Amino acid sequence: MKTYDTGLIALQDNGNILSVQVYIQGDLSSLSEERKSASIAAFAMVIGVSPDAIEVYRVYEGSVVFDLGVPAAAFQQLRSLLEHNNNQLRMLKIEKVILQRDTNEAEEWVNEEGQFQLASRAGSDLTAGFYGELGGTNLTAGEATLDQDLVDKLKAEMRDIFTIASVEAPHPAPQGTVLFLGDLMMADSEAAYDLIAERWHEHGYTPLLRRHQAQIALVAQPGVVVPRPSNPWINLWLAIATILSVLFTGATLSCECIPQTIADWLTGLPMMLTMMVILLAHEFGHYFAARFHKVAVTLPYFIPLPLISPVGTLGAFIQLRSPFKTKKQLFDIGVAGPLGGLIFAVPLTIWGIATSPVNELTRNGGSVLEGNSVFYLAVKYLVHGQLLPNFDQYRNLPFLEQFLRLLAGIVPEGGGIDILINPIAFAAWFGLFVTAMNLLPVGQLDGGHVIYCLLGDKARWLGLGLIGAMFLAGIFWWPGWLLWTLLVFFVIGPGHPPPLNDLVSLGLPRKILAYAMILLFIILFMPNPLQAL
Repeated sequence: MKTYDTGLIALQDNGNILSVQVYIQGDLSSLSEERKSASIAAFAMVIGVSPDAIEVYRVYEGSVVFDLGVPAAAFQQLRSLLEHNNNQLRMLKIEKVILQRDTNEAEEWVNEEGQFQLASRAGSDLTAGFYGELGGTNLTAGEATLDQDLVDKLKAEMRDIFTIASVEAPHPAPQGTVLFLGDLMMADSEAAYDLIAERWHEHGYTPLLRRHQAQIALVAQPGVVVPRPSNPWINLWLAIATILSVLFTGATLSCECIPQTIADWLTGLPMMLTMMVILLAHEFGHYFAARFHKVAVTLPYFIPLPLISPVGTLGAFIQLRSPFKTKKQLFDIGVAGPLGGLIFAVPLTIWGIATSPVNELTRNGGSVLEGNSVFYLAVKYLVHGQLLPNFDQYRNLPFLEQFLRLLAGIVPEGGGIDILINPIAFAAWFGLFVTAMNLLPVGQLDGGHVIYCLLGDKARWLGLGLIGAMFLAGIFWWPGWLLWTLLVFFVIGPGHPPPLNDLVSLGLPRKILAYAMILLFIILFMPNPLQAL
């Protein structure tokens, strides 16, 4: 037996001509004539017409459309069937048709009264439902109900923008959701989307554009987003608290004491200014990109964390108060943060390393190796002329092997030399670390935005694989990856929601930048940070 998913069985009133069309998805050309006749006879029983009235009148991309001539008497009988049976019978849509082995089995599709039976019976492969396009009638599909008057209004608003092939109530979906299948009449899908969104707004609906096989799916989703205003005083007080927290942490590291005097507190200024300028540039990169694209967004929320965080903060975030329209918006807002932060983090890293002395390594229990990335190792090599840390046991190793061992964070026994990074270098290093973590290609992190724009829904599988890799790395490498595994899986999530208009592609310039961002993640990534000596 072979299953065919069908599309619309639409009752149409074209002047005095009444017809029913049956759309079957699947190639019937391979079936025997007997099985074709059986399927046609079954459809004829559904609407109470003679099989001789059914004509195959169109074949479209592997699908067959039957045209059923319906006389006025049969039309009235069909309307009565739709109006007087239970709500599920008010849909004349066959969702699945399993072609029976012979015509006798097809007779089981009607009960003793000659009415179409909806529910699957024991031992039967039949699953079916009804759809009827009758003026003023609510169309019901399982639990979803379509208000035909509302559907007509939505249709009227887009008659010059979208050609409709069929209308459905999708499953699963919120009550009131309508799915229009067809094609855009405008070449510019962005302009088409904006027009539909503007017209549907007064009806309380938000449009979604998706690709659906060879057609365009226009989803009418009930509800519109009205951005909630934020309280900027919260942002201000969190920013002040974070400044004080970073200043306190910087002073504690610089004076190696609890700051008490003004002079003590001032020693924390270099770390605080370095850290805050990188965070501000990152978050306001997102903020101004969102404002440019007219996406509602809050001011940055800074997160103070004195004593626990090595720099006195966990960073910052902004909240989007309206969804992305296109992947171009999503991409621009996603990359603007890391690029903005790196404008300051890169030169501050070089300056900090250049002003940090090279000393003998000490293993006194309080020393920590900050961790290396390709970029960080390269900067130290260019500034100081050697790979750092330079362990005694590594000095006779080939350059590439030493580079890879330092990148992996493999620390041998014995002595060596390394830079004693100053507060500017440490804050800049932390800015690079946070940027790399944000560029992880998973979920709704900045890197997750980038990879979703390139791969679409397939990015979820990459995210799940990355979460698994982080879990294993947490067990066998750096324990901090276990915390990141929990954070990404349970808080951020491996998936990514699509934009409202999913038809718009990135375009070549943005794709090139997207691959550049992936390369940037690779050279900034620190596999084994913050190791105690």
